[in-house]
Formats: sequence, structure tokens, C-alpha cells
Amino acid sequence: MSISTHFGDSQQWAQTHFGEVRLGDVRRSQRVCTLAAGWARQPGASMPQLSQGQAYASKAAYQLLGHAQATPDALQAPHRQHVVQQLQAPGTYLLVEDTTELSWPEAAERRAGLGPVGPGKARSQGVLLHS
Repeated sequence: MSISTHFGDSQQWAQTHFGEVRLGDVRRSQRVCTLAAGWARQPGASMPQLSQGQAYASKAAYQLLGHAQATPDALQAPHRQHVVQQLQAPGTYLLVEDTTELSWPEAAERRAGLGPVGPGKARSQGVLLHS
């Protein structure tokens, strides 16, 4: 069994997975590819880290993600389409999933939309994020 990953040229990987994103302006699409390539090289990096201290690049990235057309569905659509296309080929696939607990322990009052989480479920509240 071989496992295909994006290791190699992160910019090429980003272009393949996000190059067809449609956000109403080609500059937004280019910025999405730049961010995706950066996160492929540095998973978990913050926006300022990806921008390498260039304030204008951080600001542009935040503006992109705050734009009305930059919805999760719009940003993920070309990636999803590419993955579905790749899954048409015969082979063995590794489908990874994870559940993360986001909690606000011992909050003074109950918060709407949050439920009991963690080992001390009577006192901690939060959400389960499954990806």
C-alpha cells in the first residue's frame, strides 16, 4: 500500500486543491492558495507566522477570511471536488477523523449552546468538535 501526501511542493499542492476557489476576485483566490501552501508547510502556524512578520500580509489574510464570499463551503469546494475525484481510483484509503473537546471549565453561569464535557461534567461546559 502506498500513501499519497502533499509532501513536496506545497505551492503546487495548494494550487491543485484550492486553485479553482471562486471568491469573486482572482486576488482572493491567490491568497487562499498562499495560505493553504503556508499551512501545508507549517501546520498550526498563526496568521502572523505565515506572514513572516509582514503586517500587510496578515491584514490581507484576515480580510480574506472575513469576506462575505469566503464561506467554509466556498473555500473547501475545490478541495472536496479534487478529493472526490481522487477517490474514484481503486486503492486503499486512510480516512482520518478526530474529536476535540473545547471546554470552559467552572464557568460561573451556564452558557447557551454549551453542554457538559470533560471528566467533571457537572462543572465543565463546552462543545465537541469532530473533524
